[in-house]
Amino acid sequence: MIFIDNNLQDTVNISDFFVYDQGSYQSGRILYPLPYLPEGDHQIKLVVHDNYNNSATDSINFVVNVKPPVEIIPEKISLYQNYPNPFNPETVIPFRIKGHGHYQVKIEIFNILGQRIRRLIDKEFPPGKYKMKWDTRNDQGVTVASGLYIYRLKVSGGKKNYQYARKMLLLR
Repeated sequence: MIFIDNNLQDTVNISDFFVYDQGSYQSGRILYPLPYLPEGDHQIKLVVHDNYNNSATDSINFVVNVKPPVEIIPEKISLYQNYPNPFNPETVIPFRIKGHGHYQVKIEIFNILGQRIRRLIDKEFPPGKYKMKWDTRNDQGVTVASGLYIYRLKVSGGKKNYQYARKMLLLR
């Protein structure tokens, strides 16, 4: 688990983000994005447990500096992890668009076979932060089964199109 800035409400279970180093059962890496942190000093407290429930704690201090991007276009769109995840009976899919003007935005949900089961939105949005709810129904209004699903954000602006995708798990 990690605690961000000693805030117990910002506790995150990062077990799914741990990857063992090749050839090792004792060391590995955690790759976890922190997209919502504002500029400034921050601390992450890491608490880990082994299979015998022994724990270890460590803290990492770091600074978030926002630098202007070299290419503005790819930095305009962010697709965040849905929450809760795993979920039942609904989940929220947050995304963000930065820039000027309006953008054509499409969010679609696919099953593990790559078949589109639901189109949540397909309309224009101005820049901003948004949250879309999915109630686990397909385009025909039928509740889908438990399993792994992929949600994809497609944004069209100007002459370019951008796509971002993430996984989510529905447990009944």
